[in-house]
Amino acid sequence: MIAKAERARSRGGSQLTALLAVVAIGSVFAFMYWLYETGERTSVAVVPVREEAATDTVFAPVPPTQWATFGTEPDSYVGMRLRLDSVQVASRLGNQAFWTQLPNQTPFLVRLDSGVVASGLTVAGGDVLRVLGTVHRMTDSVLRDWQRQGVLADASQRAEAEFATSFLQVDRAERRRATGVP
Repeated sequence: MIAKAERARSRGGSQLTALLAVVAIGSVFAFMYWLYETGERTSVAVVPVREEAATDTVFAPVPPTQWATFGTEPDSYVGMRLRLDSVQVASRLGNQAFWTQLPNQTPFLVRLDSGVVASGLTVAGGDVLRVLGTVHRMTDSVLRDWQRQGVLADASQRAEAEFATSFLQVDRAERRRATGVP
């Protein structure tokens, strides 16, 4: 007898639960419909995000090369003209060259053309530059030329530059962000 009463109570409880679930779902739908009918119509404008435009038309004709792509095999870019938009100065090598670090943590040499230096651009560790230039192989004749032109001040700078297998000869540069002292 007790078992029969518990089954009846259990069945009644499950029917009540089902009824409450239907009422709750119906209430949510009714509320959503009310919001739909009484809410104000709005529109959302989608504005595309643009990369920062080059401030100089000299940079515009050359599409930017991705730093990560360049960093995987910089020697494969020898002879190519490149635009790199975020080159961070790791350390200077005299007044006309500096080291940057590729994504794989390998140092890469960048030389500022005499015209860039004459324009008054100086760099310090931590500065970020937009540059335009050509990748060249590092050779003994290039090192001798750099010594003759005063790019390398002494034998220790030459020994440091000999580490590079290639370098970027920059003929146009602008500071994007200065974190060092120029």
